[in-house]
Amino acid sequence: MVDLLGRAGRLNEALNLVEDMSVEKDEGLWGALLGACRIHNRIELAEKAAKSLLELQSKNPGHYVLLSNIYAKAGRWEDVAKIRELMTHRRLKKNPGWTWIEVDNKIHRFSVGDHTHGWSKEIYKMLEMLIEKLELAGYVPDTNFVLHDVDEELKQGMLYSHSEKLAIAFGLISTPEGTPLRITKNLRVCGDCHTFIKFVSSIAKRLIIVRDANRFHHFEEGACSLWGLLGLEAIIDDAHENWEEEKKGKEIANHSCPTLLSISDAVAATLLPLETTPPYPLNSSFLGVFSNHHTHRLLAVLHSPSLNAIAVFDLRYPLPLTPLRQ
Repeated sequence: MVDLLGRAGRLNEALNLVEDMSVEKDEGLWGALLGACRIHNRIELAEKAAKSLLELQSKNPGHYVLLSNIYAKAGRWEDVAKIRELMTHRRLKKNPGWTWIEVDNKIHRFSVGDHTHGWSKEIYKMLEMLIEKLELAGYVPDTNFVLHDVDEELKQGMLYSHSEKLAIAFGLISTPEGTPLRITKNLRVCGDCHTFIKFVSSIAKRLIIVRDANRFHHFEEGACSLWGLLGLEAIIDDAHENWEEEKKGKEIANHSCPTLLSISDAVAATLLPLETTPPYPLNSSFLGVFSNHHTHRLLAVLHSPSLNAIAVFDLRYPLPLTPLRQ
């Protein structure tokens, strides 16, 4: 619930929920709040959440990096430098980003700005050609995802050499046309790379499956097909319309088993029975796939005093997917 409120921009409510809990505040609660602060640029609240996180786990470099990124996004470079100095003093290192792609039963690994691959010259040539085509198709590099105090031109160059872009360029020149590309990254895919891959899937006519630190992404025909695959946007919109009708006093057909769709980390579907009263069985993997628009809508639905509003989460939305975990 903290994650959901945070994604919807209701960070003060999320903080109140954390502080009012009678249970021990763990890393998951403060981490969810800190992540929401990154999305909505709430620096003071981020500092509070980070302080609590570091009291619980002072040796986790991820917490320092996240706070540093929040400062960088706000242009507070002196604070970024302080965080980096603190990490150095405590002998903590940021986990480097790696992307892997398998071609002909061989694993190829790339890092940002990598020139160690045997096909490096061909990879960068393909990447240059690809970016030209993508920009003609409407792709605009989002330099907000470069968290360094450098000029715009250098930021674009840094974006173009992200490890997932290099892996995809290699995949395009080393596999037959139409072959799906499957890549894995140990960190979360940034927003610019997400947009880049959507354009590539359209221009190159490839299915591109990316497994990052959070979830699977299926890119095809210019879209990340996670939502298209599961049809969740339509389900949430339907639920929200029912909720709006309920507010107007109109009757909605009851369903015997209201259910909530939960997303596992393998993007498999599991239907979970809802309790008759909150809290509902939400998890971070489920929340992580929602756009802000649909997060707002889902939050409104789940705050409804009646279960009728979420009756649309019923088996009348069949999904031909096998659950990862029973």
